[in-house]
Amino acid sequence: MGQGKGYEEPRRLYDTSEGDLILSLEVTPLKDQDGHVIGAIQVCEDVTERVRLEVELRDAEIVAERLQAVKETVITVNHEVNNPLTTISGVAQMLLLSQGEFSDKVRNRLELIEQEVKRIAKVTRRLKDLDELKTDDYISDGPKMLDLGLDNFE
Repeated sequence: MGQGKGYEEPRRLYDTSEGDLILSLEVTPLKDQDGHVIGAIQVCEDVTERVRLEVELRDAEIVAERLQAVKETVITVNHEVNNPLTTISGVAQMLLLSQGEFSDKVRNRLELIEQEVKRIAKVTRRLKDLDELKTDDYISDGPKMLDLGLDNFE
């Protein structure tokens, strides 16, 4: 202040008994007509709520960006997985419907292929319809994996 310059502290955190308090402070020198500092004006504003909302917004933007990245990946996965699945499913169905003499073992394996193709298709459909990112433990104390909610998905 002695040099006639102002002071600004946009945000300062104070720990109070009622929780955090964030204040914005600005001090501007008051000068007389000769330019000598004769006092100061201090403006203090409680910006706690604004900062909280900014943090919430930033967190929501991060989640939205992550979801968008997952959706873009899902489009690729759906395309690259569903195209070969269609071929596999078609061949298995054609073989099952043909009048060929297959042993029960071969017929059971073809039916298993059909079941697993449907299972993969169900996963890719669920990925496509994903609207929030929930994770679950893949391995205890290890990496996480997306929870696709397949138990409740038809």
